Amino acid sequence: MKKLIKTLALATALIFAGCAGSVTTVETKKVRPVRSKTVLINGSFYESSFEQFMKETEDPRIKHYTLRITSSGGDAYSCTGMISRILELKKRGVTFTTITYTKAFSAGAFIFMMGDNRIMHQGSQLMFHTVSSQYAYEEKDLFANPYADQARRTIFPLDENIERLTLYAMDYLPEATVWALLYSGPMFITATDAYELGIATELIKTGE
Repeated sequence: MKKLIKTLALATALIFAGCAGSVTTVETKKVRPVRSKTVLINGSFYESSFEQFMKETEDPRIKHYTLRITSSGGDAYSCTGMISRILELKKRGVTFTTITYTKAFSAGAFIFMMGDNRIMHQGSQLMFHTVSSQYAYEEKDLFANPYADQARRTIFPLDENIERLTLYAMDYLPEATVWALLYSGPMFITATDAYELGIATELIKTGE
């Protein structure tokens, strides 16, 4: 009987010793952090464009955005709101590349200017103007009714903000040059001219 008990005890000890010595390795896949994202800015700017842009840029893991622009412009408030969002993210260390294969006009041009890297493909164009210069181009008198009150309350403050942001982005250009871009009416600039002025930091030539 004693011999049987000793045998069982030894067997039990060996079993537990074997369990204690076994290690099960479970492989886990590491989730790679999202570091970059491309956001398409296509068509006209609407009031909803700003909210959509906020949703596109809310992931804190992203440290670099590429903004691919094809736009004829649109709502100036959405444009300035999007620029404010870009500058907010830049303060957090986020960088931006802006690129156009086609056109970045009006609001699209101002968004293009916010890129740390600004890429244009040959054949693409930019167009700058302020709200008041557009009215002047259309031969509307901003100091006559029904435009006077609208100009005082909305148009002139908008233009002041657009000018401030553009001077900030184009700090490498003389202020007089920036002012001419903004207030001479719609000012179209080819990719080649934009590159030579430094507005675009890279020019990709088609077929080369």
